[in-house]
Amino acid sequence: MWHWLAASWTAPQAASRDFVASTIVLTTEVVAKMTAFWNRFRQVPESIRTTARQAHQQPFFIAVGPDRVSLTMVAMPALAAQYPSVVAALKAAGLTAEQPDAYRLALISTSVARQAGKLDSTLAPTSVLGENIAFMKAHRNAFKLLGATGMWCTP
Repeated sequence: MWHWLAASWTAPQAASRDFVASTIVLTTEVVAKMTAFWNRFRQVPESIRTTARQAHQQPFFIAVGPDRVSLTMVAMPALAAQYPSVVAALKAAGLTAEQPDAYRLALISTSVARQAGKLDSTLAPTSVLGENIAFMKAHRNAFKLLGATGMWCTP
């Protein structure tokens, strides 16, 4: 996953959907819904999981310290607009088409900050990112289950 993330940062910054991941608070409900969605997403036809998913990739931005970095991943609303099986997976998990992207960006932002050791004097533990890092540390098993869904295998 980190190789993909590093590669995505070097992609040209074309027109993109901008998102501030620092506004999303990670909860057990969010992680459970994302796990349910990605488990269902693995069951959609292979052509959607690979070819269509790659065709609907867009650049997104996350904050890493004072910088905004670009990464490329599937735009789930665009994929859902074209494929009823994706809509069904979203509905079964209790998610809108926009939520997987928002949650995924919050997860990436939190993971990057955690890996970079940003929970220091420059990041307040009571900030959304600080709380998300603490939540991620406290719920390692839930994040292992989410990772096992294959969510990070391809953008």
